[in-house]
Amino acid sequence: MKKLDIQTNPSGAHKLRMSLNLGKKYKGKRISIGLETHDYMEAQRRGLLLLRFAQRLGVYDRDIPKEPEKQGPEIANDLPLFDGKNIHKS
Repeated sequence: MKKLDIQTNPSGAHKLRMSLNLGKKYKGKRISIGLETHDYMEAQRRGLLLLRFAQRLGVYDRDIPKEPEKQGPEIANDLPLFDGKNIHKS
């Protein structure tokens, strides 16, 4: 299973690159679509939606991952901000 081809712009926004198959007469077309978000997990979700839609239209014929890959800690206790040492007692 291939990973999503998501790139980050210098501004922090993400874009998805994909190859479209437009038929036997045409060569494959490589396009990039802006995903309008700075959050990587949200960009993965939007990218998967776009790929599934393109596959339904018949212009994308490659494998699509079932779920986005996990990024970061699963629970907030792993974050240093929520560590017990950082809690101020008033």
